[in-house]
Amino acid sequence: MDGGSIAVPLTILFIILKVTGVITWSWVWVLSPLWISLALGLLGLVAFLLIAVIMVKVLHKDRPTLKVPGPAGRLTR
Repeated sequence: MDGGSIAVPLTILFIILKVTGVITWSWVWVLSPLWISLALGLLGLVAFLLIAVIMVKVLHKDRPTLKVPGPAGRLTR
């Protein structure tokens, strides 16, 4: 079992403990392994997308513009 899949068994354990009365936590905390892992996954996705956008902007900043022939063979920007 890898580190990313601990949320599901932990949530199942918390649900069993809640239903049997061993713990008296709120359902928000019983289900917290799921929403915490979801929040961390979304945070990672946002970070990845932010880095990708920055990299694209940096890599294309100094790139020369491509001139292609337009209609009638004239060069256009």
